[in-house]
Amino acid sequence: MRIAVAGTHCSGKTTLIDDFVEAHPEFRAEPEPYDLLQELGEEFSAAPSAEDFLRQLEAGLGQWSGFRRHDRVVCERSPYDFLAYLRALADLGRDEAESFEMALEWVRDTRSLFDLVVYLPLGEPDAITVPADEDPELRVAMDECLGRILVDDAFGLLDAAPVCVATGSRSARLAAVRSRLR
Repeated sequence: MRIAVAGTHCSGKTTLIDDFVEAHPEFRAEPEPYDLLQELGEEFSAAPSAEDFLRQLEAGLGQWSGFRRHDRVVCERSPYDFLAYLRALADLGRDEAESFEMALEWVRDTRSLFDLVVYLPLGEPDAITVPADEDPELRVAMDECLGRILVDDAFGLLDAAPVCVATGSRSARLAAVRSRLR
């Protein structure tokens, strides 16, 4: 089973993945594309940019397309994360919508990469304090865009993998994911 954990930055993805792999050692955790690219020596701009997110999406698609249906992997990030970041940048007036439109076409062609997408929406109130250098405005905008993509299916992308919305405490989020295992 191929699982992707989606959510804006500082939403608890790594924590959930660590908890999940500890409870299910038959799964292996896969790093997010950002980390893979950094290991290869790529540098990213201080301010998030569409170019950076497109490069991460491209790297992720290469990584995720190598998984087979019987693999037991849990991935930090999904194609939907990068779509949401690109849409958020456009919505905030930080980039043009063309980057989002191009990425949307890439993702439309690769909808069967995952068997389950776990979405970690920001809570109300947000339980995680985020410093200013983490771009709280982008964080919230991305979360809203990701909700439109994964919950509202605003772009018609969800005919392949089911989405599990995991909220609440660490144990509640883990229980939500575990209940969706086949």
